[in-house]
Amino acid sequence: MAREREAKQRRRYQGLSAGLLRDCALRHCEDGDVGRGLLWLAQSPQMVPDDDPDLQRAIRTNLAGWQEQVHPLLGLLGHEAQVVMAGWSPDGRLILTAGGDRTTRLWDAATGHAIGRPLLHRGPVRALAFGPRPRDSLADGGRWTLVTGSEDKTARIREVPAPLSGSPDRIMLSLQAANGLILDAQGVVDFLPPATWGWLRQEPVALGGPR
Repeated sequence: MAREREAKQRRRYQGLSAGLLRDCALRHCEDGDVGRGLLWLAQSPQMVPDDDPDLQRAIRTNLAGWQEQVHPLLGLLGHEAQVVMAGWSPDGRLILTAGGDRTTRLWDAATGHAIGRPLLHRGPVRALAFGPRPRDSLADGGRWTLVTGSEDKTARIREVPAPLSGSPDRIMLSLQAANGLILDAQGVVDFLPPATWGWLRQEPVALGGPR
């Protein structure tokens, strides 16, 4: 009899502890700290006595309901001051952000990597939008223009560059033709001889640049 009373008392305390832990976890969830609350909720089923399936079911139902409120962080797109606006390109591949640091920045939505250097204004940027490129500029494969508005009393329109086509060798020759530099096998950057640079600049596509 004594052992039965002891086991019954233990189960009672287990149920009380599991219920208290659940209640504390739910308070965290309701206060906005969902991640912490879910961790506490996930611990409480282990404390529920075997003869209390209702409490077990209630805890698991709460876990399922609150788990839908968790939105994992996919990336951080940084500025040096407050981010004022952000927008997606119509095809969902690009993100444009505008900040109080007087820049707009273009990002690859899939990777979170910056595309090119920050686009500068002379004042904080307060507005941004994507728009279609003019029909006569679509031959290179680009699709979008960027429009940004700033406290410097200007709005600026820029084209989003299209991805370069062609093999890596063709792209490298095209860049050499554009800037007159060469990268050797050891990773050292050097100037092209003037005659070679001039020759490359005459026919960059025929010599291997991207089409």
